Amino acid sequence: MASMKIADLKKLLEREPLVPQAIVGEAIDLLAKHAGFPLESGQDDFDCYDGAGFELDGMPFALMRYQGHPADSSTIYLPRHLRDVADITAAVHRITSRLNIPDTAIVWERRDGPDL
Repeated sequence: MASMKIADLKKLLEREPLVPQAIVGEAIDLLAKHAGFPLESGQDDFDCYDGAGFELDGMPFALMRYQGHPADSSTIYLPRHLRDVADITAAVHRITSRLNIPDTAIVWERRDGPDL
């Protein structure tokens, strides 16, 4: 089974450039409640956010919702250096599997718009 641990979101965002790679059609607070992870709130150059930082088998990622995004959505952010769509898709599905997010909850992922 994949090794996953919670990471300090603010520190993760400061040290690792992350890129949105999938949108889940579930509110971040509900995902946190069902998967049992704490939410952090903060603000960056974009907006205020709620989210959580993680490491899955050493790969940092974040699950976040910015204030300006729809309330019933959460975004999976992966390291910028991941560029291969197949690798991104595999990482997204490892994450959703580990967090018990059904594939049907993914409303968009990089393979749906690889040039965005």
